[in-house]
Amino acid sequence: MDRKIRGQHAERLLKDELFTETFRALRDHALKIWETSNPEEVEVREDAWRTIRVLDSVKTAFETYARQGKVDEQILKHPSNDVEPNHYN
Repeated sequence: MDRKIRGQHAERLLKDELFTETFRALRDHALKIWETSNPEEVEVREDAWRTIRVLDSVKTAFETYARQGKVDEQILKHPSNDVEPNHYN
C-alpha cells in the first residue's frame, strides 16, 4: 500500500469516533489497573504499563502515517514535481 493511501486510511481511523473511544477506553482501563494495583502486584503494573505503551505506539504510528500521506499528497500536487514520493517507507 502506498503512503498516500495508507495515510488516508490512518487519518480516517484517527477521526473515527468508535476507534478513538475504544483506544481511549483501553488506555484508561490499563491506567486504572496500574494506579489501583497493590504494591506487591508488580507483574500487574508491568502488564498495564506495557499495554499503555503499545497503545501509545499504535496511535503514534497512525499519526505518522497520516502525516506522511499528507506530505506525499502535497508533493504530488506541486506543479514542478516530476519525482514520485518514496512509497516503501
